[in-house]
Amino acid sequence: MTRARKCSSCGAPPTREDQRFCGFCGAELPPLPAPDTVVQRGGRFGDLEARFRALEAHPELPELMAHAPSVAGRAAGLAGQAVFGLVFAGIAGFMTLFFGAFAGPLAIVPMALTAFGIFIALNGLRSSARLGSAPLQRVKSLVVDERVSVSGGGNTQASTSYHATLQDERGERREFLVDDRIAAAVTEGDMGIAYVRADHLLDFVRLDV
Repeated sequence: MTRARKCSSCGAPPTREDQRFCGFCGAELPPLPAPDTVVQRGGRFGDLEARFRALEAHPELPELMAHAPSVAGRAAGLAGQAVFGLVFAGIAGFMTLFFGAFAGPLAIVPMALTAFGIFIALNGLRSSARLGSAPLQRVKSLVVDERVSVSGGGNTQASTSYHATLQDERGERREFLVDDRIAAAVTEGDMGIAYVRADHLLDFVRLDV
């Protein structure tokens, strides 16, 4: 189990329990917390054992465990990312031909932009395929952390991504991508049912427990 800790530089969680350096920025990760701090009784999230028991006994649970949220919105967003990358790569590719004919070595700049556009398109296609093939999971969860990451900028369009870290009843934690709607609706300490596919949190229904 990867205990809850994150990089003090970029906020990303580790992917392995024994990981020493951040896989995103390379900074050294903080040491593992003591075992008894993973699931706290009376900590900042209250008595988690009691809260999960209350969640298990909640009258709305059976209905929520049968609910299946649509993936159409998330799939459309990933498809849009792929289309944007292809258009961006096409424009940059045309600029590469122009610069190659008239500006010589300066053609390396649009070449780099072309590669970036292709990367965006392929990433969107891979994410869309992974989302479509992954099974829907309904997980009784606690929201333990949220973060925002921004990529791009400068000569390229900046992209903002939202992330939420969930803890299940076994104490295991995992970070998911969320859209801005869910990011605005959930907060640390919320407990309810998480609907996840691959690394995407499709929906989160909060229950008062």
